[in-house]
Amino acid sequence: MSATQSPDQFLQKMAASVRKNDIERFCFHVQTAVAQHGEEKIATDMNERLPLILDAKYIPTLLKFLAGETYIDTVRCFLAAMVKVLLSMNYTFGVDYSYGEKPDGTPCLHMTQEIADKVVDIYLPYAWKQCLPYLVVS
Repeated sequence: MSATQSPDQFLQKMAASVRKNDIERFCFHVQTAVAQHGEEKIATDMNERLPLILDAKYIPTLLKFLAGETYIDTVRCFLAAMVKVLLSMNYTFGVDYSYGEKPDGTPCLHMTQEIADKVVDIYLPYAWKQCLPYLVVS
């Protein structure tokens, strides 16, 4: 490993660790990246750039790594923010969308593809990507 790596190199290594479900390597790469590039830069990259590198199916693993024991609370916060967006767009809870749980107990929102297509334009790409695993779109 070279003495100094770019933030992009660290993000790729973090992404690989998430894909392998290897929290120890993930934490190592985060700590090394922070030491080399600063906490603020790496925190921003992990929030805004890392989700875009990962397929949506890996976002739950990323959030579990980042949130730890508060993972479910983090998911609920994402969904609460989306409910506020849906309400601001005059969608009705229980009619246009609903709250539920996936078979593994993870909270989710159910909505039609038509509604999801309208809501996606309001979100920044990284924020939408973080919400995708928690949406059940029909």
